[in-house]
Amino acid sequence: MMNQTSFTKRAFLVLACAAAAGLFSCNMDFFATSWGENAKRDPGAMTVNADNVTKLLKNARGNPEMSMTILDKIAKDINNASASDKQKLREAALVAAAQATDVAGLVVSSIDKISTAMNGTGDVKPENLLNSIMSSVDMGKASHAGADLVTILPDVNDNGEFKEDFKATDAELMQAAFVIILGEVGDSGTVENYFADWGNRKNLNSVNNLDDNEKALIGIMNKLSQQSPDNSLVAGLKDSMGGA
Repeated sequence: MMNQTSFTKRAFLVLACAAAAGLFSCNMDFFATSWGENAKRDPGAMTVNADNVTKLLKNARGNPEMSMTILDKIAKDINNASASDKQKLREAALVAAAQATDVAGLVVSSIDKISTAMNGTGDVKPENLLNSIMSSVDMGKASHAGADLVTILPDVNDNGEFKEDFKATDAELMQAAFVIILGEVGDSGTVENYFADWGNRKNLNSVNNLDDNEKALIGIMNKLSQQSPDNSLVAGLKDSMGGA
């Protein structure tokens, strides 16, 4: 049986590598800063819809406030969108959440440390790596973005799968998982407490005793597993988080 320390190491290293190391074709340009004319606008006055959200997010790279505004607007209007627009807005929301919290940029900047920790070389300990990333994230923003994602993403069924499908890349899904986890860690106090609790009472094949954020995370993990059934990192993450 996996002890708490190894459980925490494995789960977060799998997450970090999956999101950052190019295994899911994460494009470095995704994190580039490109603000342009939208910098002159009042973010709150913008209209966000399925037709313009991709362009708005591109312009919002490097501007967490703008990205959070886009995410908030998607959360506010998602229930009024058509089925086809919901699919576009949901994928956009994953991107907006990563940009709003800078989770994506922080993970990319830590690729070398992550690789070192995974290879067992050097003196970088997994716990220190995770704490380094976590300490640079505004946990309030992570909680805020996570709550928005819960509103935007479809509900899950009894098997922990999203009731409505939507398109998203593996990188986008993994980054969204990061945001939700960090928001949840903020509530739990420490990474160790959160994952120990997850391992004790949660299972990826059940939604009993889960809050809404955790249900969304279950849905993301199952969608990742469906999209990449042969990926050992996804399988390892599910195993670390208590799923078969």
